[in-house]
Amino acid sequence: MNDLKVKTDLQELYLPGNRAYLGFFLLSLFVACFVPLVIRDDAKVGYTCAGIIGFMIILFGSSLLPGSYYLKLDRDKLEVCQYYYRETYYWMNIDHFSVLRIKGAGGTSVAGNLILIHLKDQGKLKPLKLYTNFGYNDDALVALLNDWKRKVG
Repeated sequence: MNDLKVKTDLQELYLPGNRAYLGFFLLSLFVACFVPLVIRDDAKVGYTCAGIIGFMIILFGSSLLPGSYYLKLDRDKLEVCQYYYRETYYWMNIDHFSVLRIKGAGGTSVAGNLILIHLKDQGKLKPLKLYTNFGYNDDALVALLNDWKRKVG
């Protein structure tokens, strides 16, 4: 586990490890080296590949920048930031958390990193799709969130 956890008495901050993002970023750069060869053979396909690979370089490169991903837990709220888009959920509005499980022919499977936030007042479910699970499996992350919910009330 190469994820980072920063803890103070008032809050915990979870940062994802960048090893996977770095690998995808470097792979995208490597593949980009061959795009001119494709453009030389077929311009339409080559420029399409260049656009896709350019998007991948921007996507994975931006995920390596500080502040692009984090999970912050404190007394008042849960804050999730993914690709600089921040979502805040206040503990007083949350009843509990669970993992979305889909029943398939081979038994029950987990729908990758999809955590459900059960809201108190409305009785509704709010899906929280995480692009990283900060070094935890889904059940352990839900247990961590539910523990925080119990601690802060």
